[in-house]
Amino acid sequence: MAAAAAAAAGVQCLACGSQDQQLVRSLREFVAIRSVSANKALHDECLRGAKYLSRLLEALGAEVKLAQPYEGKNPVVLGRLGHNPAYPTVAFYGHYDVQPAEEPDWKTNPFEMTAVDGYLCGRGTSDNKGPVLAFIYAVKEMLDCWRMAGLAAPLNVAFMLEGEEENGSLGFQESVAANLGWFSDAVLVVISNTVWVGENRPCLTYGMRGMVTASLVVSGPERDLHSGNDSGVFSEPMADLVQLLGSLHGPGGKISVPGFSNDVRPQLMDLAWQGLQHSEEFSVQSYRQAIGVPELTAPPNTYDLLNKRWCSPSLSIVDIRTTTS
Repeated sequence: MAAAAAAAAGVQCLACGSQDQQLVRSLREFVAIRSVSANKALHDECLRGAKYLSRLLEALGAEVKLAQPYEGKNPVVLGRLGHNPAYPTVAFYGHYDVQPAEEPDWKTNPFEMTAVDGYLCGRGTSDNKGPVLAFIYAVKEMLDCWRMAGLAAPLNVAFMLEGEEENGSLGFQESVAANLGWFSDAVLVVISNTVWVGENRPCLTYGMRGMVTASLVVSGPERDLHSGNDSGVFSEPMADLVQLLGSLHGPGGKISVPGFSNDVRPQLMDLAWQGLQHSEEFSVQSYRQAIGVPELTAPPNTYDLLNKRWCSPSLSIVDIRTTTS
């Protein structure tokens, strides 16, 4: 970002890379904040994370607001840098909350950032504290670069940083709706919470499939019945539900719902494929091994597999629960 500013200003930018060490120091501090949104006992830590980001944005010169429509939920950090209507506005989304670090294979303290074999390890370094700080410090470098050239940066920047992304995002929609003026003029929204194709070559995600969720409830007898005494003489809700769910897919995982894939635009992969078809970043076999399945239902070639992952609608069953209430 700063390099582009330098090129546009026609000067050599001394700001480029100047924030790298400070970025690493800040990330170390940020990772140490245990902002696990799913753990109510760590609510104060999440608030610390929100205030930490607020201070960084204020140091940029941004106007900052904490939006908290629900009591007990973590606030959304809103920031705005510049209000010039003649300039375009770029909005950035990220989140400062993290997943619990309860996996048994952690070799280091997940809340103490550690460098291992060239990688920075710690809860949130990639999802999503690292990318959030990278964007903030990129904006700082850009501002410094334009300032060195004696010019004002020709764009406005809006920030939306939530603290409940890992816990259902309750309150985010309301915060956005109540504060549309902060980013309603945005011409671009940058979300740095996606994945690369491989491990070595950075990439930009310019489109995603999106998600629609639905819950289905099947009810049965008015009271809990004993399977040994009463089963076999009535339709059991779980059996009905399993039969229904089983009808959603056909052989090879093909979706059986009529019209499910209607209106999907063709050739959505073509632009991305231009930079991928001669790359060794992605391997079908390595991908299969990485996700831990014995075989893939998608066609065994890179184009069709990535098209399935990125551009084709999918239908997943993510949870089944029973209750006697």
